[in-house]
Amino acid sequence: MEFDPTGHARLQILPLLQTLVALLEEEAQPTPRDFFAGIARAIEGARDATDLAEAFMQLSMSAFLGFQLSAPVSLLVDRILMHSQQLAEVLSLEADEIH
Repeated sequence: MEFDPTGHARLQILPLLQTLVALLEEEAQPTPRDFFAGIARAIEGARDATDLAEAFMQLSMSAFLGFQLSAPVSLLVDRILMHSQQLAEVLSLEADEIH
């Protein structure tokens, strides 16, 4: 059975992003909410590993955007980053095996 990275991202990462967006909405933080909602839409619409890689690159940039996040939101962002990094590592291993 072949690993489906887009399906995995939708099952493991997308729900966390949706929770994050809801928390940011509750905290009235529209700029980070919109940023992470855009990443959620990108993962939802991802067709392949390349689409995921682009979304993960955007996600990794969140640390450099200067968002002032609450502790619960920061913990959730860290969890999302951990999941996306693990999936990116799996994708890079698969790419190495192919070449």
